[in-house]
Amino acid sequence: MKVLLVTGRISPLSDQLTELGNEVTEVADAYELQNHLTADYFPLVLIDTNGMESSTLTLCRAIRELESLRYTYIILLTGETQPDYRKSCLEAGADDFLAPQVTLAEISAKLRIASRITEIQSKMTSVESSTERSPVYRQEPLGSILVSLGIIDPDTLRGALAEQARTGERLGEILQTNHWASEEDITRARGIQLEVPYCNVLEEETDPFLLSKVPYDTARRYQVLPLAALKDSTNSSPLLRVAMANPGDIEAIDLLQHRLKLRIEPYLASASGIRAAIEKAYRYAEDSQEHTALKGHAGDVLMDDESDLDISEGNIAEDIRRGEEAPVVAFVNSILTDAVRRRASDIHIEPRKKDFQVLFRMDGQLNPVRTAPRQFYAATISRLKIMSEMDISERRLPQDGRIAVKVEDKPIDLRVSTLPTQYGERVVMRILDRSGNTLDLGHVGMSEKDNATFRDLLQKPHGLILVTGPTGSGKTTTLYAALNAIKNMALTSGSGRRNIITCEDPIEYELEGISQSAVHEKAGLTFAKQLRAILRQDPDVVLVGEIRDAETAEIAFRAALTGHLVLSTLHCNEAAGAISRLLDIGLPPYLIASALSGVVAQRLARRLCPSCREKYVPEQHILEHISSFTKAIDFYRPTGCVECDGTGTKGRTSVHEIMIVDSNIRRLIKDSVDTSTVRRAAINNGMTTLIDAGLRKAASGEASLDEILYRVGLPESESPASAPKLKVA
Repeated sequence: MKVLLVTGRISPLSDQLTELGNEVTEVADAYELQNHLTADYFPLVLIDTNGMESSTLTLCRAIRELESLRYTYIILLTGETQPDYRKSCLEAGADDFLAPQVTLAEISAKLRIASRITEIQSKMTSVESSTERSPVYRQEPLGSILVSLGIIDPDTLRGALAEQARTGERLGEILQTNHWASEEDITRARGIQLEVPYCNVLEEETDPFLLSKVPYDTARRYQVLPLAALKDSTNSSPLLRVAMANPGDIEAIDLLQHRLKLRIEPYLASASGIRAAIEKAYRYAEDSQEHTALKGHAGDVLMDDESDLDISEGNIAEDIRRGEEAPVVAFVNSILTDAVRRRASDIHIEPRKKDFQVLFRMDGQLNPVRTAPRQFYAATISRLKIMSEMDISERRLPQDGRIAVKVEDKPIDLRVSTLPTQYGERVVMRILDRSGNTLDLGHVGMSEKDNATFRDLLQKPHGLILVTGPTGSGKTTTLYAALNAIKNMALTSGSGRRNIITCEDPIEYELEGISQSAVHEKAGLTFAKQLRAILRQDPDVVLVGEIRDAETAEIAFRAALTGHLVLSTLHCNEAAGAISRLLDIGLPPYLIASALSGVVAQRLARRLCPSCREKYVPEQHILEHISSFTKAIDFYRPTGCVECDGTGTKGRTSVHEIMIVDSNIRRLIKDSVDTSTVRRAAINNGMTTLIDAGLRKAASGEASLDEILYRVGLPESESPASAPKLKVA
């Protein structure tokens, strides 16, 4: 490195710098300093403040004024340690400090840092000045690079620059916000601009050995991911390719070099790409380690095949003992932790002939995430049964249990169910995250109109409100949010606390200020018996988990007639269909008409990722198919990006319809009319149907059209028989 040493005395620094292989030029004053910097480029200027006539601050400022294209690193050799002095020096342009009695090792370390920083800073320095020392370091504008790559056209660039002049935002942010360029496009152009190699980090393979040397927390903190070691053609020592969101982070580079004992070759990667790749790489590394651990302990675990269904008492005790061993505990804990991190709603453990598979249900979709050796299956099931307080000796009959755990300091409840299959017991765990669910009616997803209508129903002193929909459509969540709303409305209105009691199977979420009770079918405590007992507790509001039979339905409806507000769920496809379902159960029409206040039908649909959704116009036959419900022609579809892990969807949204039972509908119920007649009456009364609400969400980009048609569908009587079959999600 070429070093300019500014000193007014005889200094040993010159010899030390030369010994380290540097080309040293000594100057004694500011005049010589200016002449040398004007004539040549020095990456490092080292100023010995002892004996200098010129002010150190003046020298630092002069150096900064003279540099244009390449960055000059300034180190001050000074014994002054006062914070105010050092702060003034840094503000004037100094980069670092050395004590007068400096060792050769300290000088060498500072030179390495200076060399790396000058290399990066020189590439990042803007060059608006026309006096260029070297065209190598000329930084081409980002917009020009994007145009040359064909990512945007000149007109788009002019529009983005005009917006930048108006808002002051960065050009890259403007291009991404308007979907004119993706984050990866911007990052690739920045790599060309900074002369740093670009990599699409999600397409790169990672070395598990390297990952084991760099802790997950370190990778996440510094936004770095080690990729692979390569041989440098000009040097015998290998280079380590490292994806970085900020290749100028000297602290991160030095840390990796120290940990891995390899020279680092930084590659520029997008910030979101780095985050997603770190999660993916370290999750894969954990899975690989678990798989190795399972194989290593396979000989220590009971062999599990069809004969395991007839094991003896001695083998059961051995299974318990082995199920508590560390590999099993670590494996089960990692499954639970991973499921909570990925916001899964259910965990499935499915035995197969030669292995067993772990699957997560995320946003309504069931996805396989891990496969483990068959030899480890029995111990895993035993561990889960012990945790959920099931009978581990019973393998022929289905069982239900519950696990309460803390995952990353969050209280998690798991409803566990086992089912004997041909290859062993299948386990499904429903995850109930008490900390992550606010159970607020404002977060249920209703439109403003439906929210106001539903709140009006909840303020009634008596009557029965039903929430309908298939399994997994969010009915219980809506009812819990409704109970919280009733409780809060009573307190804010000054009417005092209301006595709210629930009858559930099982209790899914614990609600403060609400008495919750669970049925126990095995002990003979059915919904009907529990409901009779609740009505003797002087309730104001009663929640019945589900109306399953005529006895429970009749008690609930008669309770609604005797001054109680009753909420419950019912399995049917639409709000109007609840009438036919209740008639099928065996309720008399007069009882339904007298007690029923309203019916809410709902569905859950996958929400489009806002970062990557794209607008499109569906095919003509699809537009004709939905033309009687909406005039919209522009919809959105998923594409996939790093934010949504390539799925195109992120979370779920709900679609509702609310049928108010007015005098006209009560008359129709007494006449036992069909569902389509009730539906038409509800629409005439102002009901927004499921398909109307769903298509509005599709047109606004909240969900895709295919997803809405798949989850909701068109009413049968409204669907043209000749309509072509639609592609669904």
